[in-house]
Amino acid sequence: ASPAKESDGSAAADLCGTGAATGDAEALIGTIEQAIGPTASQREVLEQLRAALAQAIERIKTACPMAPPTTLTERLKAIQDRIWAMRDAILTLRLPFEKFYDSLTDEQQWRLHRGESDSRGAGTKIADGGAPICADSAGLGPIQVMERAMRPTEQQRASLETLRLRSAGMAQLIVSSCPTYPLLGHMGRFAAAMDRLDVMLFAVMSMSPALQGFYDSLDDKQKTSLNRAIGQIRRPGLGGLAF
Repeated sequence: ASPAKESDGSAAADLCGTGAATGDAEALIGTIEQAIGPTASQREVLEQLRAALAQAIERIKTACPMAPPTTLTERLKAIQDRIWAMRDAILTLRLPFEKFYDSLTDEQQWRLHRGESDSRGAGTKIADGGAPICADSAGLGPIQVMERAMRPTEQQRASLETLRLRSAGMAQLIVSSCPTYPLLGHMGRFAAAMDRLDVMLFAVMSMSPALQGFYDSLDDKQKTSLNRAIGQIRRPGLGGLAF
């Protein structure tokens, strides 16, 4: 592979995360089977969960761009699409997983919980596609990088300050959406993950018009410098929602 292609692949991986958990659907179902020792009827329910998990994983993978976005606004749009995909994945999994979990005996539930202590949260991986419910959020964009790269005019500095303040507010909103209490079982994790994604989606959609307006105010040279600087940032888009 050429250096350019390797760089593109690395940038796309940064945007979507490593994606390692997306290849573990069969292993995850296998871990659950080993933990609970399913009955014949439960195997049918587990097959429904397997199919839903495969569908959810494919939805998330499809939302990840094959090549990294080339502009600031395209990057934010890609993050928004990724959040929508994760949200859809949770909706796809919720009913099959609830049906499966309701089929378990108390002893099987205990075995499943015990197995999670070794695999570090198999239920959470099912609920959110492999990403932690609460990732660190350092803000909605590398504002300082933007400022250094484009050398803004005085008017653009005012717009940039507006973006900075809005970004800080959205970052605080995301932080406050993280549960500060123990989650009640697997379905509680589903609800918490959905709430978290809803807040992240609101934050991205709230930032989008202001970011687009600011980007449109740049001349071609500023846009080129800014896009180059943003493209060099190696940071997952869904953790701090960096655009």
